[in-house]
Amino acid sequence: MAELLFLHGAMDVPDTPVRRRIEAALGVGWVVTAPELEEPDAATWCDTIAAALDGLPDDAVVVGHSLGGTMFLKTMAERCPGRALARFVGLACPFFGAGGWDIPEFTLPPDFAGALHGLGHCRFLQDPRDEIVDISHLSIWARCLPHAILTETRGTGHGFETGDLSPVMAAILGAGGGS
Repeated sequence: MAELLFLHGAMDVPDTPVRRRIEAALGVGWVVTAPELEEPDAATWCDTIAAALDGLPDDAVVVGHSLGGTMFLKTMAERCPGRALARFVGLACPFFGAGGWDIPEFTLPPDFAGALHGLGHCRFLQDPRDEIVDISHLSIWARCLPHAILTETRGTGHGFETGDLSPVMAAILGAGGGS
């Protein structure tokens, strides 16, 4: 069984529409888990994510939506540097730090990119019409993580509740675009 860890965004619940869409598209042969990430608090979210990573095999896929994706990268950099994982798929992830949003507790450490050396493939997907996270965050991720693959989606909005899910599924399954 392949494993996928889904990390929801701020002010959301584990059973989001995008998680249900992904799980339905994956079908049998996949185990999808999603911890409850409570009110946004960097330390608490990192604790919860680190605990979820403890039992995850190295060939697992992590999908992080919005703050869930950003906090996954923060957790990996600060608490699990070099941790091996097959791939990370970030959906509409805000960047906290220079050029992005300025909320110190969520800011990634300056050397975060180097701490992610165990992460196999990294892809960020975002709709240019995202109503919450400006598309400019995608170019910040590109600058900070030059190995990452960036994909603009259409019609997915911030929540990926609608629109074509095939780019997300290709990223999860490692198909297309160098994944």
